[in-house]
Amino acid sequence: KKMVIVRTIFKLLIALAITNIALLFIWSSRIKRKRKSFKKWHEIDDQILKNGASKKKLQSFCDDAAVDYVFIGSGLGSLTLASILSKVGYRVLILEQHDVAGGATHSFEERGFEWDVGLHYVGDNLNKFYSISRRIFDLVSDGALEWSLCDEPYDIAIDAISDTRIHFGANHEKTNKAIAKTFHQDIQAIYRFRRACFWARLVALASFFAKALPKPLARLWLFFIGPAYRWAWCRDTTTVAKNCGLSTQAAGCLTYLYGDYGVQPNQAPFALHALLDSHYAGGAFYPRGGAKSIAKTIITAIHRTNTKSQVFVRAPVTAILRDNHNKAIGVSCKEVDIKVRHGVVSNAGAINTFHYLLHHPSLNNNASVKDTLAQLGIPSAPSVALFYLFVGLEGTKQQLGLAGNNLWISQGFNHDQNWHDLYFAEQPPEDFSKLPTCFLSAGSAKDDAHSVPTTTVQLLVPVLNKWFNQWASTKLKHRGSDYDSLKAKFRDTLLESFLFRFFPKTKNNIKHTVLATPLTTEFYLNAQDGASYGLNHDLNRFSKSAQLALHTQTHIPRLYLVGQDHLCVGIVGALMSGVLATLCISKIAAIRAFLEAMLVY
Repeated sequence: KKMVIVRTIFKLLIALAITNIALLFIWSSRIKRKRKSFKKWHEIDDQILKNGASKKKLQSFCDDAAVDYVFIGSGLGSLTLASILSKVGYRVLILEQHDVAGGATHSFEERGFEWDVGLHYVGDNLNKFYSISRRIFDLVSDGALEWSLCDEPYDIAIDAISDTRIHFGANHEKTNKAIAKTFHQDIQAIYRFRRACFWARLVALASFFAKALPKPLARLWLFFIGPAYRWAWCRDTTTVAKNCGLSTQAAGCLTYLYGDYGVQPNQAPFALHALLDSHYAGGAFYPRGGAKSIAKTIITAIHRTNTKSQVFVRAPVTAILRDNHNKAIGVSCKEVDIKVRHGVVSNAGAINTFHYLLHHPSLNNNASVKDTLAQLGIPSAPSVALFYLFVGLEGTKQQLGLAGNNLWISQGFNHDQNWHDLYFAEQPPEDFSKLPTCFLSAGSAKDDAHSVPTTTVQLLVPVLNKWFNQWASTKLKHRGSDYDSLKAKFRDTLLESFLFRFFPKTKNNIKHTVLATPLTTEFYLNAQDGASYGLNHDLNRFSKSAQLALHTQTHIPRLYLVGQDHLCVGIVGALMSGVLATLCISKIAAIRAFLEAMLVY
């Protein structure tokens, strides 16, 4: 009789497994069939990014049905989490203070030219079926987002003084040999550094898993991986490079990408650099239709899965509402109190969330930003700011001699010394071409769907916010002649020293330029001190106390964090922030997302 019972149970389990597999196959097949009728990125109207809010609209939205989750900010972290939650029936509301949705992935137009603000390229083998990032992008956009492969090499690291140039392409072995030959470096030292990056990257990914766990388990997990965590996150990149036997020049060339996270190598956690070291190993990619395609395809997917969800722009949140038990119950926007059933998700950054939107009784409301962060266990400060020069050119990339890649132009490869000089400069230098680095990129040249006979270029250089403090109280576009003169000096220097030097055919084809200082960034993106990277990504930012304070579940019940301050800087960082937050907030949504990503895409 016992054997009969065992056989019966075994048969039932097999039947159950076969039934579940069949149901999953039917479910995934239905989604695949439905996907064929979905609009692609080029069929979606850009106006979906500009749905302005009003007091009447907000009141009507709240009266229509209960809101499950409200999101502060429409960055990629918010959009990713909102898309996944909406797939299991949650009604979400995303509020963006800017006049266009997308956060750092938005684009802006002026005089017929269009520039991307914060996205320049993405790695992680997006053209491969095994790419996790590609599957998640397809998941949250319902497969509507498409990618262009950037030209090879995707990056060129340049020493502006000696004109030394090292090409970085998909074949890293070729790059390793070029660095060894150029700087007379033992190639075994380069291999040691690359291997250390590989192990540090694994530790970094393991440490990020803490964001998906309940806070007590996250604390236990970080304790469990403590030795590995300290090895990867508590050592700076310069020290590791020296320990591997790299010369200053070779190390500087290998760490040219420090501009992606905004911290010089001797202040940057090694694990942060390690995440980027192999990120572009399969080449670099750019969204077809520009960066705005990311936001508009995801917002379309949110509307499709839950027609009662909404994204509003020109909707600045002024406060996070709490009840008598200190739980987050909603937000205040345009004098409308929006109550939620499940929680508030902030993608506005740690400083805006904790210092400006949340007035916690345990915090000193007269404290500075630094004091507020320190009280929460975040020993960090706003990151460095950037000066942006956007250039509109007449002619195709072929006519102008441009390519779909990026130039990282440094004043020598001793980045630590260059940044030391920058931080101690009380006033802007007389020669702006001597700033530590310049990033030069032709965004439209990377987009194989760009068919207009014009080209757009962006140049970015690091600056200090204090250089512009004297105009902080003035209004946008009315800051005075001295401010305009300083911007014009920046523009002329960057054009002559970088754009015209490396692409001389562009000199007589400029039709329009737009300049943006840290004050511009602070106005449009609501970034403290114009910080382009949120919290500074230095060693303090990734201490264990900071990681727990920047956990998905904040110290306020039902208030959650997503975005680059939650995880780390970058497009993929923001994307994964939304995924990890899903695991913490809704296990059902996470399971469904996993099944759809694996079976459908």
